[in-house]
Amino acid sequence: MDHPVLGNLDWMAWNLILAAVPAALAVALFRRSARRGAAWWVGVLVFVAFLPNAPYVLTDAVHMPADLRATEGSGLATAAVVGLYASFAIAGFVAYAFSLLRLGNYLRGAGVAAGVAFAVEFGLHGLAAVGIVLGRVFRFNSWDLLTRPEDVLDTVIWPQRERMVAIVVFLVVALALGTMAVRAALTRVRLIRL
Repeated sequence: MDHPVLGNLDWMAWNLILAAVPAALAVALFRRSARRGAAWWVGVLVFVAFLPNAPYVLTDAVHMPADLRATEGSGLATAAVVGLYASFAIAGFVAYAFSLLRLGNYLRGAGVAAGVAFAVEFGLHGLAAVGIVLGRVFRFNSWDLLTRPEDVLDTVIWPQRERMVAIVVFLVVALALGTMAVRAALTRVRLIRL
């Protein structure tokens, strides 16, 4: 059996790379000097497709109970597992919030009305929530939008869509509240320049 911390490093590193993609794209795309040509719009589509990967890391907590059981009661090993998962979740969610904050600042700088900027952010929370469900429940990846679009569409309109709607609504609220909390924290400590 893998060590409960070391055995996770590969998949956690991969998921953090995927979580960093929208943050890196936000830095590249959402700057005042950005020209909005065809390449920029393709970049925005890639940004939207990869955005759910950042908050998705929160759902990887499903692996934590097995890892905690594998610590066999060792206090140090338990602390290491909890610390690893906490750091992982925080890094992914901060990448998500940072991405949306960059976008929001870009929109405001471009003179977009506050209500429209709010609607864009809230819509992205909705798309991220759908992406999380598609990834965690149905095991789709961001690139499946290009490689398996029919399967993704069929899944979105699945017969139990009421259950999916309830999960998505919950996730949208959680993502919006989490983003507001990160925004408040970053503003308070001025940790990063958005």
